[in-house]
Amino acid sequence: MSGIPTQIGSFSITVQVTDANGCTGLGATYRLEVLDSAPTVTNLAANPSSVCVGSPVTFTATIGRVTGSYNYTLTNGSSTSMAGTKTSTSFSQAITPGTTGTQTFSLIVADNGLTGSASTDVTINSFPVATLVSNGPLSCTQTSVTLTAGGAIASPLAGLVC
Repeated sequence: MSGIPTQIGSFSITVQVTDANGCTGLGATYRLEVLDSAPTVTNLAANPSSVCVGSPVTFTATIGRVTGSYNYTLTNGSSTSMAGTKTSTSFSQAITPGTTGTQTFSLIVADNGLTGSASTDVTINSFPVATLVSNGPLSCTQTSVTLTAGGAIASPLAGLVC
């Protein structure tokens, strides 16, 4: 006797047999516990958790209760999504978010018709804006200028080449 459980729960099973003469006998009653075997996604992390737009983020997680290969989708629900198949229970996947703001990324794992998921936040920043102001042009009478940084760059300036 064999079969695949289709429901979660506790069930009584009694074996009934009928021989060639039509005689029927009952065996012992057994209790069958069918547990949820959906995949698990734990320790989902984004590294780094804060990036500039256009920079990749690597997501890692531990995948449990899968057999062989499993399908995954890594998505922020709108503009960035990636799907594929993996076999390792140590999940690692890089993705490049496309828009700025704090986004919730979800990792959804599917195996044998069941799914498990986890979510984590990533902050995607716009590029910093820098300004550079001089106190005037170089000339015969003004042989030096002072450059002042503003915006996202703090003074003193380094690495200037003339």
